[in-house]
Amino acid sequence: MNRREFLQNTAVGAAAVAVGASWATRVLASPYSLPVGIELWTVRDQMDKDPRRTIEALGKIGYKEVEIVQPEDGVGDPPRIYGMTGKEFAKLLRDNGMRAPSGHYMLAATQNHWDWSIEQAHDMGLEYMTNAGLVAEDIRDGSLDAWKRLVDIFNKAAEPVQKAGMTYNYHNHNYEFVKLGDTTPYEYLTANLDPKIKFTLDCYWAVNAGHDPVELIKARPGRVPILHIKDMPKGVPRSLEYAQIKGQFVEIGTGIIDWKRIFKAAPVGGMKHYYYEQDVCDMPPLESAKISFDYLNNLTV
Repeated sequence: MNRREFLQNTAVGAAAVAVGASWATRVLASPYSLPVGIELWTVRDQMDKDPRRTIEALGKIGYKEVEIVQPEDGVGDPPRIYGMTGKEFAKLLRDNGMRAPSGHYMLAATQNHWDWSIEQAHDMGLEYMTNAGLVAEDIRDGSLDAWKRLVDIFNKAAEPVQKAGMTYNYHNHNYEFVKLGDTTPYEYLTANLDPKIKFTLDCYWAVNAGHDPVELIKARPGRVPILHIKDMPKGVPRSLEYAQIKGQFVEIGTGIIDWKRIFKAAPVGGMKHYYYEQDVCDMPPLESAKISFDYLNNLTV
């Protein structure tokens, strides 16, 4: 059997091709041999206090990718991120064997200083700029009309991102799964956003809303390049209202979510990156980050 035949006749080979994994390293190491990433929201307090030491600590744990969170005051000339220019922050990451393929931005950034945000993202080498979430005033009365307005905003925001050589993404929580007539905001976004806009699937919030991440991936082939990986302990009730509550989140591999099953489906969505994220940690966040890294780094699919 030659290499092509093997690829065509094994699920492993198909998954490897779908995510661009190398032929030689696919079988062992973290899922699909992709670098283990961390969403910096997990260590937000540490990043606020001492971003350099925090990045150094994450690099020593073994993380190779981070997803940035643009702070509310992350503007200026040039725009700042964690107190640095985009180029300075990218160098800090490189010095610690890391890079930032993607970043999270609130809706206010797309409306108030989007050109600066794109400049900053370009300087950091980002591939994806993602709408991080929404506040109550963004959704207004929660009607479908409010989501129609948001689709127009997102489609417009995506245009300069695409021109700059990056991809615009939408990151979900649980409130996108509320029923509005015969649809949900998540289904409406899928159907009406520019097809070039992709999705960052937050698996935790999908499960919290009563949905199966695997089915959400399969329904959006090629449109889910990023996964957020956070785990849930037993007993967390289903909810369509967003809340960050202590005790709702646990380190990866210690909760109830079946990560092997999700990662097996991930190539259907075109996964390129995945990030551990823990909104609230019961122990020091860097200790939680080490536990979750060890689980993901040793997870084979």
